[in-house]
Amino acid sequence: MGALKNKIQGLNRDKDALQEKLDGTKRQLKGAQENYKRLAMLKQRLENKLNELVQSRARCLANVQELSNKRGELGSRLRTAFAQIDRLKRLAQRRKALFDRLRASLQSMVDAGKLRVRMRKGMLVVQLAEDILFASGQYSVKRAGRQAIKEVTQLLSTTNRRWQIAGHTDNTGNANTNWR
Repeated sequence: MGALKNKIQGLNRDKDALQEKLDGTKRQLKGAQENYKRLAMLKQRLENKLNELVQSRARCLANVQELSNKRGELGSRLRTAFAQIDRLKRLAQRRKALFDRLRASLQSMVDAGKLRVRMRKGMLVVQLAEDILFASGQYSVKRAGRQAIKEVTQLLSTTNRRWQIAGHTDNTGNANTNWR
């Protein structure tokens, strides 16, 4: 009986040890299950974040494509604008060269006080002196005025341009002679 009692006590000790081991394993399992739940939630958050990032990347790629298209369009418009600027610069240079040639040709008349030459709003303005054209209160052009007009006309006719001529008398004298 002593041996049986010893055997039962040994089995009870084994049972208690196995029970402790089982309880420890259950605790580990519960911890592992909690970790699994945390990891599952973390995995879900990461998948959601990944989906957001994938969508954000797609939007970014679409924006890059749109910007690339705009860049191409703007580049084309910029090249067109530069070509237009170059064309306008050449035109301005030709006009300035013409202006300089005409000014040089008219310089003797300018020096004599017969006329003034200037640029206004991109147009060449040649202004004959008032006193050379008309006597005060008169409507007929003086001989010196006709000669000045002839000189200017001959010079301007050598250019391949259209010209606008304007003139007027003074406001002295009677209305009949000033409005003829």
